[in-house]
Amino acid sequence: TGLGLSISKRLAELMGGTMWVESEGIPGRGATFHFTVRTRPAPAVSRSYLDAEQPQLEGRRVLIVDDNRTNREIIRRQVESWHMHAAETAQPSAALELIRAEQDFDVAILDVQMPEMDGLMLAAELRRVRDAQQLPLVMLTSLGRQESDRERLDQAQVAAFLTKPIKPSQLYNELLSIFGDRPAHGDGQTESTESEYDPEMGRRYPMRILVAEDNATNQRLAELTLARLGYAADIVANGQEAVDAVEAGHYDVVLMDIQMPVMDGRTAAAEIRRRRPLAARPRIVAMTADVLQEEIDSCRRAGMDGYVAKPVRVSELRAALMHNWTRLNTPDDGAADDSEADDGAAHAPDIPASATTPPPDPLP
Repeated sequence: TGLGLSISKRLAELMGGTMWVESEGIPGRGATFHFTVRTRPAPAVSRSYLDAEQPQLEGRRVLIVDDNRTNREIIRRQVESWHMHAAETAQPSAALELIRAEQDFDVAILDVQMPEMDGLMLAAELRRVRDAQQLPLVMLTSLGRQESDRERLDQAQVAAFLTKPIKPSQLYNELLSIFGDRPAHGDGQTESTESEYDPEMGRRYPMRILVAEDNATNQRLAELTLARLGYAADIVANGQEAVDAVEAGHYDVVLMDIQMPVMDGRTAAAEIRRRRPLAARPRIVAMTADVLQEEIDSCRRAGMDGYVAKPVRVSELRAALMHNWTRLNTPDDGAADDSEADDGAAHAPDIPASATTPPPDPLP
């Protein structure tokens, strides 16, 4: 449809560059797309997962189960760079045989989506012969995969749940967490830092939160992320359920996905706005992968109070929650015009400014 190119060109221009195409105009020859962006030097950060010596991981035995050979190779090379010993297989049945044969592994890394037996089925079988202490499990999945039975994940007592493509730093930090050397997400110097997760935030800034999201994997990620910030969120799977939940109980903030079945996020926001008086209305934060100005304006017209871009960054989620907690606890907030929705991104500096207005200077 050309939508992806249009978005990419807009992003390149927002970052001080441009995009163009070179094509011979001959069918079957293809085309080459180029883009430029302007950047600033970034300060160097410590990446402990690149260090040559990894005493916490050295000598640990890893079982890798994935039907995709390339994925197995990437993970194997990565863990071997940390001086771990890796065994790999494409067949869940072969993995079971290795474990049943008393092969001693310190951790197993399982892909969720496999043809013969999916990762959650394999995890359940592994739990019959090894408990969570004997064999920690790391599950790998794509964000777009629908997981219909969340209980299977809990029953398997999964130690870590990572989305693909996997960043070495994330895998490294989760492995360190499993082996008890430091909390998950590292030492504050990798991409997703432990300092971003403040378990006391929910106590200091109490809010009742509803998440409206139809993708079961995204539901689980949102639930776990909010839990690490100290919030026990309620989860619904579509806009109609969100409207019903707000009618049935009190919520301070609704994190609303835009694309959902039955009723989409914009329609749900408008319906909540229509039904609830201003003083009794929750703050509604859109969760959207489309952060172009037109999408943001559309969400605002529907009655939403801000947005966070998907995939959601912890820093942006925290900023959005803090902004809305402040608005909820400002005495004269209720005096605002009922016809206007506040743009949360404008008040949350961690949310990308490029999503709302062109930056005054080229973005880093």
